[in-house]
Amino acid sequence: MPEQKLKLFSQEREPAAIKIMQRMSRIQAWVFKKSGGRLMRTFFFMSPVGILTSKGRKSGQWREACLLYGQVDGKVILIASKAGCAGHPAWYYNLCANPHCTMQIGRKPVAMLAREAHGEEKDYFWGKMMEVYQGFDDYQERASAVSGRVIPLIVLEPAST
Repeated sequence: MPEQKLKLFSQEREPAAIKIMQRMSRIQAWVFKKSGGRLMRTFFFMSPVGILTSKGRKSGQWREACLLYGQVDGKVILIASKAGCAGHPAWYYNLCANPHCTMQIGRKPVAMLAREAHGEEKDYFWGKMMEVYQGFDDYQERASAVSGRVIPLIVLEPAST
């Protein structure tokens, strides 16, 4: 059974899966923003989603991504899973290049500063995120099997004014 999960995003299928995820994310982000955060606030009616806006590392353009998140100890937690695909999502690289971003949860975007968690801090937040969406462990298993990738965990904290 686990082998079937890993085959879901084989190298042949991954490009199509990425395009589908990107389109779904754009549609969900559009509906979320147009409704003032009242509609499409969850991923498949389960886990909460918000809109991350980050500056593109190459283009310099502001980019939006609709992402699952967790709120722990006053911080917003994001997991750069890309559903277990071989590479990290573009928004992760954007935050590495420029950690200043906004996260919209509900009606208003909030200015945030991003950083990657490591070690015990990552383990702690990963456990908390498993309460939000249990699929992250499957994604890590898939990413590791497909490419040896370790999925990053990002911590967003309110930017000081």
